[in-house]
Amino acid sequence: MAKATNTVVKQFPWAAVKKQIREDGIASYDVWQWNLFKMKWVRLANTACGFGSASDAAVSAKELSDEIDQMFKNNKNPPPSL
Repeated sequence: MAKATNTVVKQFPWAAVKKQIREDGIASYDVWQWNLFKMKWVRLANTACGFGSASDAAVSAKELSDEIDQMFKNNKNPPPSL
Protein backbone atom coordinates (compact mmCIF):
# COMPACT_ATOMS: atom_id res chain seq x y z
CA MET A 1 0.00 0.00 0.00
CA ALA A 2 1.47 3.35 -1.08
CA LYS A 3 1.73 6.24 1.34
CA ALA A 4 0.24 9.66 0.72
CA THR A 5 2.68 12.08 -0.92
CA ASN A 6 3.11 15.77 -0.12
CA THR A 7 4.71 18.36 -2.41
CA VAL A 8 4.93 22.14 -2.11
CA VAL A 9 3.09 23.76 -5.02
CA LYS A 10 3.17 27.43 -3.92
CA GLN A 11 5.57 29.16 -1.53
CA PHE A 12 5.19 32.54 0.16
CA PRO A 13 7.53 34.09 2.76
CA TRP A 14 5.48 32.96 5.77
CA ALA A 15 3.08 30.38 4.31
CA ALA A 16 3.01 27.58 1.75
CA VAL A 17 0.56 25.34 -0.07
CA LYS A 18 1.20 21.61 -0.13
CA LYS A 19 -0.53 19.17 -2.43
CA GLN A 20 -1.38 15.86 -0.82
CA ILE A 21 -2.27 12.87 -2.95
CA ARG A 22 -3.95 10.19 -0.89
CA GLU A 23 -3.75 6.47 -1.44
CA ASP A 24 -7.01 6.55 -3.41
CA GLY A 25 -5.58 9.15 -5.83
CA ILE A 26 -7.60 12.13 -4.62
CA ALA A 27 -5.62 15.37 -4.29
CA SER A 28 -6.19 18.07 -1.69
CA TYR A 29 -4.30 21.23 -0.89
CA ASP A 30 -3.30 22.28 2.63
CA VAL A 31 -1.96 25.60 3.90
CA TRP A 32 1.16 25.50 6.07
CA GLN A 33 2.44 28.42 8.15
CA TRP A 34 5.81 29.19 9.67
CA ASN A 35 5.11 29.12 13.40
CA LEU A 36 7.24 31.73 15.12
CA PHE A 37 6.90 30.14 18.55
CA LYS A 38 7.73 26.58 17.55
CA MET A 39 10.23 27.68 14.84
CA LYS A 40 8.89 25.16 12.35
CA TRP A 41 6.29 24.76 9.61
CA VAL A 42 2.85 23.73 10.90
CA ARG A 43 -0.22 22.59 9.00
CA LEU A 44 -3.32 24.69 9.66
CA ALA A 45 -5.49 21.66 10.29
CA ASN A 46 -8.65 23.36 11.57
CA THR A 47 -8.88 26.31 9.20
CA ALA A 48 -7.01 25.87 5.94
CA CYS A 49 -6.87 22.25 4.84
CA GLY A 50 -8.63 20.20 2.23
CA PHE A 51 -8.94 22.80 -0.53
CA GLY A 52 -9.99 21.32 -3.86
CA SER A 53 -7.69 23.47 -5.97
CA ALA A 54 -4.24 24.97 -5.59
CA SER A 55 -5.48 28.43 -6.57
CA ASP A 56 -8.04 28.53 -3.74
CA ALA A 57 -5.45 27.41 -1.21
CA ALA A 58 -2.92 29.92 -2.58
CA VAL A 59 -5.33 32.81 -1.94
CA SER A 60 -5.59 31.85 1.74
CA ALA A 61 -1.84 31.25 2.05
CA LYS A 62 -1.03 34.63 0.43
CA GLU A 63 -3.42 36.46 2.78
CA LEU A 64 -1.88 34.72 5.79
CA SER A 65 1.66 35.46 4.65
CA ASP A 66 0.82 39.12 3.99
CA GLU A 67 -0.83 39.41 7.41
CA ILE A 68 2.28 38.08 9.16
CA ASP A 69 4.52 40.34 7.07
CA GLN A 70 2.38 43.36 7.99
CA MET A 71 2.56 42.36 11.65
CA PHE A 72 6.36 42.44 11.50
CA LYS A 73 6.35 45.85 9.81
CA ASN A 74 3.95 47.27 12.40
CA ASN A 75 5.99 45.92 15.30
CA LYS A 76 9.42 47.14 14.26
CA ASN A 77 9.23 50.04 16.68
CA PRO A 78 8.18 49.60 20.29
CA PRO A 79 4.92 51.28 21.34
CA PRO A 80 5.12 54.71 22.97
CA SER A 81 5.60 54.75 26.70
CA LEU A 82 2.60 55.18 28.98
